[in-house]
Amino acid sequence: MTQFKAPIPVDHHLHTNVTIDSDSTIDDHVKRAKRIGLSTICITNHISFMDPGYWISQSELRKLKEAADIETAKGDVEVLVGLEADYFEDRAGFIRRQLEEYDREIDGKLSIVLGSIHWIPLNPSSNDPVERGQEILFNGDYHFMRYLADTPPQDIIDRYFRKQIAMIKNKRYDGSPLVDVLSHPDVFTKNFVKYYGKGVVEPEQYKDHIEEVCEMIVERGIGMEVNMGCVRRDLEDGQPSELFLKTYMKYCKAMGVRPTITVGSDIHNKRDFTEEIDKAMYEKVMQRLSACGVEEVAVFRNREPEYIEVSGQGK
Repeated sequence: MTQFKAPIPVDHHLHTNVTIDSDSTIDDHVKRAKRIGLSTICITNHISFMDPGYWISQSELRKLKEAADIETAKGDVEVLVGLEADYFEDRAGFIRRQLEEYDREIDGKLSIVLGSIHWIPLNPSSNDPVERGQEILFNGDYHFMRYLADTPPQDIIDRYFRKQIAMIKNKRYDGSPLVDVLSHPDVFTKNFVKYYGKGVVEPEQYKDHIEEVCEMIVERGIGMEVNMGCVRRDLEDGQPSELFLKTYMKYCKAMGVRPTITVGSDIHNKRDFTEEIDKAMYEKVMQRLSACGVEEVAVFRNREPEYIEVSGQGK
């Protein structure tokens, strides 16, 4: 039997066991990369300022970068190190400073900062600043499911995108965007499917938010991630949805901007290191890229994109 080989040689979103949501190691990811023919992988552990369990420390980042450099020097797989950063409006300045310090910790060699929204405000309109700062994690546990039961879907969607827009607007000290790429930009859909079932909340219902986000990220030079984890999350439409990715491509064309799209499996755990999952993920992502007219994907080094044809040939 012919062994499966990935049609795209880069996986730009992987996690290791320095945070509580992962049990995998760099070695696990390198072995998978060799098995399916990846030339470059990027470890993007969480830096979430709401929960220390989802927060890689600077010293852990340094150790991770040293281990990644050792693997890269072997010549088989390039191992890059980035971050998946959560955003909190009331901690915007702190997040900016932390990202600068983390980059300095590894001598300015941070590959990429993925911008993610995993937490959503509980009481965003409260007059009490403490209540206004309370947020809940999108993790499908009892508390979040109760939140879904008590909050209309459109309210959750509005709160999510309000926060995402604030992240997009934020900048580094040099004036460039705070984050390089929007990671799983409509991640709330995975919990909606769990709670409401499939087809209850569709992208057309938040089309205006999609339009606003895509116009802003294209104007600001922020890229879009196609997250292959949708296969493991049983999401038929993917993350982003087809409408989301097509809208991004529409604005790129209208503004004469080269699309910057990364592809990542978002693998956290060893149970997902199977050929069956890899085949399903890459089949899904290739269908999505083709349907949306995507001809190349990006790999980030030192927070700058380089481009690779979807066929795997450099461009």
